[in-house]
Amino acid sequence: MTKPLIVLDIDGVLADFMYGFEKAMGGPPPNPFEYNLLKSYPGREADVKLHLVDPSLYAKFPVVLGAKKAVKWLYDAGFELKAVTGRSKEGGIEAVTRAWIKKHFKKAITKIYMVPSKQKARFIADMSPAFAIDDSPANVRDLLECDVRGLLFSQIYNIREELPRMQNWARLIQALKETAQ
Repeated sequence: MTKPLIVLDIDGVLADFMYGFEKAMGGPPPNPFEYNLLKSYPGREADVKLHLVDPSLYAKFPVVLGAKKAVKWLYDAGFELKAVTGRSKEGGIEAVTRAWIKKHFKKAITKIYMVPSKQKARFIADMSPAFAIDDSPANVRDLLECDVRGLLFSQIYNIREELPRMQNWARLIQALKETAQ
C-alpha cells in the first residue's frame, strides 16, 4: 500500500528563514509584509543578495516552532514526507541544506529536491501528493493551478493573501487527527 505523500517547502515552513535572515541583516525588514526580500529591504539589495548565497546562513536557521514534533507525528502516522525547496544547489548550499534536514528531521523526510521556484509547482504536481505546504503565495497559487492541494504556511509576509492557509503546525496535526476520526 502506498503511503500518502506530503510535500514540504523548507524555508518558512521547516526552517525559520526570517529569524536567521533578520539576524544576518541586523534587524527586521522595513516592510515586513513583503514576501520579496529585495523589496522588503529597500536600498539594501546588495546585502540581501550577498546573504542569500552564503551557505553558513542556511546552516544556522532554527526550526519553525512545532515543525519537528509535527513532522515526527506525520511520519509515525504513515505519511511519506518529501521536501522541495527553491534554494540554490550552488556554493555549498545544497550540502548545508541536506545536512540541516538530516540533523533536525532524521529519516522522516525521505527526499530533498532543489528546484527553481518557477518550476516547483509542476515538479510537485508530477509527484501527486495529498497536499503541499509552502510559504510563498506565488507557489501556492501555482500549485492550485496544477490541481494540487496547496496550503500557505502563515507568515507575516503572506498574511494578507487569500489562499488556503495553514496557521501553524499544531493546527494542521489537529485537523488531520479530527479527519481521521
